[in-house]
Amino acid sequence: MNVGRVGIWSVELRLGDPGEISERAAELDELGWGALWIPGLGGGDIIGDSERLLRATRILTVATGILSIWRHDAEETAAGHHRLQQTYDRRLITGLGVSDPVVAQQAGRPFRPVADMNDYLDQLDASATPLPAGERILAALGRVSEVPSASRRPARTLAALSESPEYVQYTGDPPPCDRTHRTPRGPPCGRTTLLLEHALGPRLLDLAARRTAGTHTFLVTPESTAATRQLLGPAAALAPYQAVVLDTNPDTARATARGFLGPFIGMAHYARSLRRQGFTDTDLADGGSDHLIDSVVAWGDTEAIARRVQAHHDAGADHVALHVLTANGGFPRTQWRELAPLTR
Repeated sequence: MNVGRVGIWSVELRLGDPGEISERAAELDELGWGALWIPGLGGGDIIGDSERLLRATRILTVATGILSIWRHDAEETAAGHHRLQQTYDRRLITGLGVSDPVVAQQAGRPFRPVADMNDYLDQLDASATPLPAGERILAALGRVSEVPSASRRPARTLAALSESPEYVQYTGDPPPCDRTHRTPRGPPCGRTTLLLEHALGPRLLDLAARRTAGTHTFLVTPESTAATRQLLGPAAALAPYQAVVLDTNPDTARATARGFLGPFIGMAHYARSLRRQGFTDTDLADGGSDHLIDSVVAWGDTEAIARRVQAHHDAGADHVALHVLTANGGFPRTQWRELAPLTR
């Protein structure tokens, strides 16, 4: 992927005033940012929103971070991607994600993430205008820590479990049960979620390495980036999301961070990802402990942000997508300018 060392991840570049979006995108292009990442949110015309950014820029790459496979038809996605690539010098990366069981259920589908992502990639490959593997990237969450010895199973058993119906039933907290209860084809019910998550993470990363350009991770530490690189292998691209706050006051910087990240930390799949990275339930409470916020958000002056970016690169990242958080919202134009030296 031709995206440079750092890029900008922005909700505003998707939801803001269309005219201002175009102006800000053109300025970011002139400042030298390698890529502009826009979120998938609840679906909508993400191809059209990507085209707005491509039309306003000349050099940088536009990336979707992330388009949900449950909300976008594969044939339409491939056709839209092809049209934009032909028109704008192949400057689009289509990021794809499996979201979570709730989104799948809203689409009337069971949540079989690895199988369904495989099927979706097959559909992209078989479309009238195939979406090349090198122009798509998969979403991933935090690293997968070691499965406790009491819950170990052969790898083939974990692989089978990750595609089983029990994943849908027990994707959240395990149901009440006694120690002798077993799911129809699984381990004791209190271990089901743990085993399935440990099977799922490496399999999606393997899929990303084999069938796409790489992976885009969200809410991760540099340590998680290192673990992801180890699982992903040396060749595939690794592009973590990094929230940043340009504020040297610890109290106000953390408050700004919690204002955006608090709701995500409360979502079950993000909470599980953070637990896999070593955070506790105490860290996850009340919008995130200081320790959690300091670990997943870079705050301070430009040099502090630069150190975090470098930590991700040292851990194996190829590109870091910076999401500038502010207390008042709106386009963080001043902060984007202050951080522009990180592109060099």
